[in-house]
Amino acid sequence: MRFALFAVATGGQAWPAIVGIALHGISNDFFLILGAMYLDRAAPKELQVQAQSVFVFISSGAGIFLGSLLGGEIYNNTVVSHPDAGAGSWTILWLVPIGVAVVTTIIWTIFFRQPGPESNESDTGQQHDEQRPAQKPTNPVRDGGAASVGHG
Repeated sequence: MRFALFAVATGGQAWPAIVGIALHGISNDFFLILGAMYLDRAAPKELQVQAQSVFVFISSGAGIFLGSLLGGEIYNNTVVSHPDAGAGSWTILWLVPIGVAVVTTIIWTIFFRQPGPESNESDTGQQHDEQRPAQKPTNPVRDGGAASVGHG
């Protein structure tokens, strides 16, 4: 949504860019908070700190580093290499993250399985299979929002 607003803003209107920037802050907060909540639920108790550390490293460290390198290449190949295109080259630039967002959303929708409520019930964070009730993995998007992070 944000990237589509940025692509529209290349037409000379400022309001889509302003809304896109506001959505960036909101979506970033949701990503970080819900990611941390999910890890608290999915990771065994003895690995929660390490899971949070890896999440922060990937999203804030390696993700920003790789994103800046890839973003620079995309910029060089769309905007810099086509100066005659004017604002049109910026529209092409914003189509790349739109495509990435669509593909990752499809992959997430197909493959994501939310852990059941029993994930962290024991003090050790582990249960034996014979003690754990069978539960079908859920996908909140595919299942119509029936399950959500933090609720079973």
